[in-house]
Amino acid sequence: MLFTREHETPFNKSPVVRAVSMILMVVTVFSVFIRLLTRLAAVKRLKYSTFFTSDEIMILTSMIFSIAQSTIVYTQSSNGLGKLDVSSSQVSSILKAQLGSDVLFFITLGLSKLSATSTIWTMSPLSNKTILPIQILIGGWAISAVLVRSFACSLPNPWDYLNGRCINMVAFWIYADAVNIGTDLLITALTLGILVHLQMPVGGKQWSLACLDNNPPTISHIFYYKRALNSTTPIFEMWMPTIINQVVQCLGIMTTCIPFWWRFLKSMESGQMGAGDIFGALSRSNNTKSGGTSFRGQAFELTCRPSTAKYGGTWDVDVARQNSQEALVDPSAGTGN
Repeated sequence: MLFTREHETPFNKSPVVRAVSMILMVVTVFSVFIRLLTRLAAVKRLKYSTFFTSDEIMILTSMIFSIAQSTIVYTQSSNGLGKLDVSSSQVSSILKAQLGSDVLFFITLGLSKLSATSTIWTMSPLSNKTILPIQILIGGWAISAVLVRSFACSLPNPWDYLNGRCINMVAFWIYADAVNIGTDLLITALTLGILVHLQMPVGGKQWSLACLDNNPPTISHIFYYKRALNSTTPIFEMWMPTIINQVVQCLGIMTTCIPFWWRFLKSMESGQMGAGDIFGALSRSNNTKSGGTSFRGQAFELTCRPSTAKYGGTWDVDVARQNSQEALVDPSAGTGN
């Protein structure tokens, strides 16, 4: 069966919402895969116990939640989000889906932020006392946002913020967006401290920091959400804040992955990383268990300050840092063996 193609008009923005949500979902998945493949090819001695660390598990989980969230947004637009002419049943379906997408949005961002801080903590164990309070702040923000959004309106229709008795939704989103911006700034500051000590070109460091700045869309979301909620056609006007949230979600995951893109792109350009390196890493990890593999010299090395910190137990700083840092360093900056 052939369906009539729906075109974007001044009175119908549903096609835009559907297209943007799917495109950003693909970009998100691609970003995470590039990160994983880069780390897979960069480590000299790959072991699944060291590769699937907490930061990798959290970013993978975040990606899964983002896929689910984007699918729900696609369903919203199919039901009439972004249209002027919608029925009461469509409005109910849209609001129910919006509740689900908002909850998944906060979970996705929370996991991506925790993944970023875990990566920083792995590469810089000296700053764990600084990072732990930030992780607690991120976790508290995500949990509080999920709970408040889930029960923002009275039963039996907790999703109906247009007709039900609800909290001030504008104030809630101001809180959610403000803390989101604050935690992003803290993560950017921590990342700057890490990049200073990485053997990486200045241009690469500047590019990585620039990619961390996803605050403009978050700020604009506050403006457009308030305008949509106060309008006479909120279901139509909500198309813009919905798209902005999709952008924020995509950037939230990409910011933890884009620094690894630099390593990947430079390696591909210089011919130091290819498909053989990626799949070869897997075979080397299997052969390592039987002690039958010798590793060829890598062209990417690290220059790190020696760590003299002691943490109650044994901490293999070299291995912990290498797994995360090798995937960030520009191959041309190495000291080939």
